[in-house]
Amino acid sequence: MTKRKQHGTIKALNGVYWALKQIGTFFWLSAKYEYLGVKSIASSVSSVVRSNPTVQSTVKEAKKRHESASKEPATFVPWEPVSTLKGDFERFGDRIRTASSIVLVAGRRGSGKSVLGFRLLENIHAKTQRPCYVLGVKQGVLPVWIESVEKLEDVKNGGVVLVDEGAVAFGSRDSMSKKNKELGKLLAVARHKDLTLVLITQNTGMIDKNVLNLTDTILLKEGSLLQEKMERSVMKEIYRSASKAFSAIPANERQQHVYVFDNDFEGVCKVSLPSFWSSKVSKNQA
Repeated sequence: MTKRKQHGTIKALNGVYWALKQIGTFFWLSAKYEYLGVKSIASSVSSVVRSNPTVQSTVKEAKKRHESASKEPATFVPWEPVSTLKGDFERFGDRIRTASSIVLVAGRRGSGKSVLGFRLLENIHAKTQRPCYVLGVKQGVLPVWIESVEKLEDVKNGGVVLVDEGAVAFGSRDSMSKKNKELGKLLAVARHKDLTLVLITQNTGMIDKNVLNLTDTILLKEGSLLQEKMERSVMKEIYRSASKAFSAIPANERQQHVYVFDNDFEGVCKVSLPSFWSSKVSKNQA
């Protein structure tokens, strides 16, 4: 082979090598920037989620819903009026489901206060689709239509909120605390926000008097032996009427009944268990 041909061959091979090198560099850079672009997009999305409370709360809410114990819808089971002292039960039932109300549930330990509160929530949601919330109960034992919240500020307008063992959050000894001041403001504007608050306690004497003054409905379960003596004076007469009504009911059936004291109705009703009720719900009360 002549020197001229060898030189031409080497030049051609160099050209091929240079072309392949450029192609390789092109693909490497393309892959690099594509990766960086995807990474940048992912970082941007993550940044938006972290910095945007609305997005963050939506993700959190979706996670809560996924963790719910039951996906079954709420079931409406009407309360059964057993005796009527005064008023119209139907009018009472319609109002408590649709209108903003402050409902106080009281009674001795184990009398079925939580059962009553959750049945009230279920009936309201089944009929009106109002959003339901509860403080102090794990989401994992609740149905999908009840959301567990850590503070009242998380509740949407028109919602129904169940606060079990209300004496813990609204104790009369802490009436001047920041928490109770905020609660007082919330109670005062509850009707304007279309909120229904269901507060559960063993003894209304442990509830701040400002809460009692704003109460629309009192639901009494069977009381303890000293219940009447420990209650505030304004409640004693109501407890006397309730005790008389419960004494006419067989002891093994009293847990299913509630004494209702309301402007529209006063009397005794029989209430069924919530459709999702289990011992886990009761044990997860705050």
